[in-house]
Amino acid sequence: MSGRRALLAAVVAGLAVTAIAAADVNDPKTRITKADQAHAAAAVLRLSDLGAAWTGGPEKPNSVKIPVCPSNQPHYNDLTITGHAESGFALDTQGVDIDTDVEVFKSKAQVSKLISRVITPALGGCLRYDLVNSIGRSATVGLMTKQPVPAVGDRVGLFRLSLSLKSGGKTVKVLSDYLFLSNGRIQFFVNIVAPANVEDELPALESRIAKTLALRGTG
Repeated sequence: MSGRRALLAAVVAGLAVTAIAAADVNDPKTRITKADQAHAAAAVLRLSDLGAAWTGGPEKPNSVKIPVCPSNQPHYNDLTITGHAESGFALDTQGVDIDTDVEVFKSKAQVSKLISRVITPALGGCLRYDLVNSIGRSATVGLMTKQPVPAVGDRVGLFRLSLSLKSGGKTVKVLSDYLFLSNGRIQFFVNIVAPANVEDELPALESRIAKTLALRGTG
């Protein structure tokens, strides 16, 4: 594995640590139903959505853990998740990794409550807090910036954090993009991690992902 790929792998592994953090009393309740689990499995990003050069597929869902941080600790325990699916993909030729998380909630109103508590002025600080805690202080994390994304679904937002990592006397810049997409009772969380040298190729990829997932909402 090249030094650049090793650093990217460390970033992806660090992000995964946040995803599998232990549940607490403020997390959404989980009441999985057969029908909504099928909805989640059908809605998650697929290998066929990306192309032959990609590898990956469905993954076993981890415990639900919506990121919180000292500056934003909302309660989600008035919400109920009824379906949950995840998938992960890699484009090794360019060093791009994608993780998708699909959560089906009891009602569309619950999705609205969720996203109103996640996308706040504190979001950038929370994402930076999670990154520093999971990857370590060897990484320098910049301020969050909002990225353009097609107006699809009920609500959509795309946000970016830039990371600078030092290894062997070299500095590597990595982009970590976060797509939040709501449609019907489904909430999509997508994280795209890529080296900065493919930055110009990300908008087309992220636009395609957003448009694809928006067609898979449920009422």
